[in-house]
Amino acid sequence: MELPSRMQGLANRTAPSPVRPAAAGRGPDMAMRAYHKGLAAAPYSDAVEDGDTLYVAGQIAQDDPAWAGRQGTIEAETAAAMARIGAILAGAGFSFADVVRVGIFMTDLAEFARMNSVYAAYFPAEAQPARTCVGVRELLFGARIEIECIARRRLCAHA
Repeated sequence: MELPSRMQGLANRTAPSPVRPAAAGRGPDMAMRAYHKGLAAAPYSDAVEDGDTLYVAGQIAQDDPAWAGRQGTIEAETAAAMARIGAILAGAGFSFADVVRVGIFMTDLAEFARMNSVYAAYFPAEAQPARTCVGVRELLFGARIEIECIARRRLCAHA
């Protein structure tokens, strides 16, 4: 897949570093923290924490250097994207139980049921987030699925 010129630098990425907080943000009452994966060419953060809310950018299997050059099933790509999200959540002190909204972008909605069977394993029945699933023409680096989410610290534990 040919990348637009403004994205060419993303194709030659360095290996991600562990999620780490970047420079703090907007004062004591509105502190914001960004979590980066260490991609110098990428003008975004993997996640931004604002108060009790964590906004996680879309994750694809191809963001993992171990995935380079691989083609996988929708199940494998879903699991890889969810694993990346899990690592980002954990790095910021959240878990899948804290996720309140998920956005999923798929290039082939005929694979929805297969994706859903993997996705569902990450959320307990009593804490399933709101979710949107959208069919798109294509995703970066030939990905079949991209998953983003919003998590909020819960004030009480789940049953």
